[in-house]
Amino acid sequence: MEANRGSDVLSCHDALLGLASDETEYLFYVDHHQRRSSVASFVMSLDSATLLIPQILVTMMTSDAEEQGELASLFEKLQLMEPGRESQLVENEIWEIWCHHEEPEAVDAMEQVVEALSRGSLADANEGLNRMVRRWPTWAEAWNKRATLRFVEERDLDSMEDIQRTLQLEPRHFGAISGFGQLCMRAGDVNSAVVAFERAVRLNPNFEDIRKAITYLERELPRTLH
Repeated sequence: MEANRGSDVLSCHDALLGLASDETEYLFYVDHHQRRSSVASFVMSLDSATLLIPQILVTMMTSDAEEQGELASLFEKLQLMEPGRESQLVENEIWEIWCHHEEPEAVDAMEQVVEALSRGSLADANEGLNRMVRRWPTWAEAWNKRATLRFVEERDLDSMEDIQRTLQLEPRHFGAISGFGQLCMRAGDVNSAVVAFERAVRLNPNFEDIRKAITYLERELPRTLH
């Protein structure tokens, strides 16, 4: 692994997504987005999302990662660790591999997108990511970054489609899975959200906030499917 690989990488999960760290904040998150889903300005097509959510759940639960090298070893190690500094280092190594590419042009393109996101230039990031998924359509992290951007832009159905493609390429992508769980919450599908969150925690024990959210959802919120 190159010494500087991923040094400028922006983790989608850490930078743009993330669940509230306590139950009060999380309740506000759920209530806010569930209420907003009923207004005319909410951009997501709930009917389309309802059809897509089960498809993504199937992809998430049935796809197998073909890679058996360094990344597979890191996942095996991570899933046996308790949350802490050492497990965070292993998670960071996984992110570095995901965000790396054998083509220098691809690495440069990713760094430009990360830089655009860090300064809040969503238009530049969107343009760069559109080019990336066309130029390198088998690079899972390019699709995941665009899914994250579309989540932030509240283009939820588009974000789900990019998450589905991410998971087809990298079914262990805990960042994409946790983002999918949040999209399920936004769509009002608490049951599917819990399934996604539980899967994300099994893959990455560092997701303490998600673990708390699962406990809260199972205790306080109705688990209903649309």
